[in-house]
Amino acid sequence: MKRFLLLLLFCLALSALGFVSCSAQIQNRKCKIALKQNVSIDEYVKSYDGYIPLETTDASLVGNISKLLYDDGKLIVVDKENNKILVFDAATGKFLNCIGHQGRGPKEFISLRDVVVADGKLYVLDMGKILTYKLSGEFVGETRYKKGRFTKMDRPRGNKIWLYSELADSCYFNRMDLTTGEIDVRHLPSIEDLYGMSGPAPIFIGEYEGDPLVARPYDNIVYRLSERSLTPFITFDFDLSGSATQQEIATLTQMKLMDKVSERKEYLYHIKHIEVRGDEIFVMPMAVVQGGYDNPKSGLHLIRHNLKTGQTKIFTREDSIFEDKKYPFFFQHNAVMSGDKIFCYWSVDFLIERKGFEQVGEYDNPYIFSFTLNK
Repeated sequence: MKRFLLLLLFCLALSALGFVSCSAQIQNRKCKIALKQNVSIDEYVKSYDGYIPLETTDASLVGNISKLLYDDGKLIVVDKENNKILVFDAATGKFLNCIGHQGRGPKEFISLRDVVVADGKLYVLDMGKILTYKLSGEFVGETRYKKGRFTKMDRPRGNKIWLYSELADSCYFNRMDLTTGEIDVRHLPSIEDLYGMSGPAPIFIGEYEGDPLVARPYDNIVYRLSERSLTPFITFDFDLSGSATQQEIATLTQMKLMDKVSERKEYLYHIKHIEVRGDEIFVMPMAVVQGGYDNPKSGLHLIRHNLKTGQTKIFTREDSIFEDKKYPFFFQHNAVMSGDKIFCYWSVDFLIERKGFEQVGEYDNPYIFSFTLNK
């Protein structure tokens, strides 16, 4: 009995020190993806809402869409190339306003390192500070921090926000107080620490029960980031992927990885977004196969996985080529998912050269394509 009590106390002590518990390890689900077992598009899409031509004016001209966000009926276009943030009406594409502008003043940003939206406010990660704006463009305030050179952030939860830096030798996750700028959680295990090697920096891709989900490009493991631990959440087994090994990811350049995909005629995945609704999880991975983006199997796929039953369905971009063009341009290389809405976009050049959009001018803004998912 004494031995049992001592063992119990030891386990409790380990848990208090922040070690991964058995229950946390159990949360790592396995999801097997068979790309040949695709489903009808109608199982996903309630309606194809059409394309939204973003209004083109001198004030609203987009050089390049670096990131697309959606909130409260508005599309927020981040153009890092020109350090611009533009807001458009999601239904009509009408230009509404710009948010902030480049400069060194108290309400200005030097460079757009990252941009997130939450509860009607936009947060801009700049050098040494986070600026907050209303979607109307009104400046709300800023939080300065002294430690760290952060390049990525998750959306705020309360007055806390997760940050990390791609510039550091090892990408540790840090949590900052938006009121004081203090870093109150540091040195959680980085994904590099878990693998014992360096590699592409992780990205925030969604959330589960209030915790951020993160994944590393060209990897098949999604991690759950809590206040005290970073633990595997779900592992995807892509039947036809045979992706590059972790060592290859750590040592090869992007170009060499692409060459290796071409040589093996295999898939390489980059999980871009996850939406969790009860027991169901919607995953949007970008697949790159032999031939690159010209191959119809390349591009965004949509996976619908039930966490309770393990049932998995997949819709691939290959299925989006319909003779009646009922669902043109479904799931391209870039997209944002919010609730039951998906917005995706092409560059204008691609629309002109590949899709024959005669009404698209060379200097027009990109088109956004909108879809409504089934519940």
